[in-house]
Amino acid sequence: KVGVELHIGSATLVLSFEFTGAVITDVAGALENYVRNGNDPADSLAVYQAVTLRLQRDRSLPQGLAAWVSGAVTPEELSRIAQNIAARLASKG
Repeated sequence: KVGVELHIGSATLVLSFEFTGAVITDVAGALENYVRNGNDPADSLAVYQAVTLRLQRDRSLPQGLAAWVSGAVTPEELSRIAQNIAARLASKG
């Protein structure tokens, strides 16, 4: 397989592994920035909005990808990841 196949509505999009890596990097970066800026990682809606906004602003990603990711990952899942990041950063002091 050349990449990851996504179904967005009636369309099928095949993302190269480069795009897949870019999405993961954007999501991770958005979560870490959110936490480092002192925002509440337990506020799942705010975490979700921060990630979605970051994906929407990345002009290198195919159109519709932010919406697909937003539909595939719940705000609660993103919040749990943000809470894990906050705990990791707190433990480092």
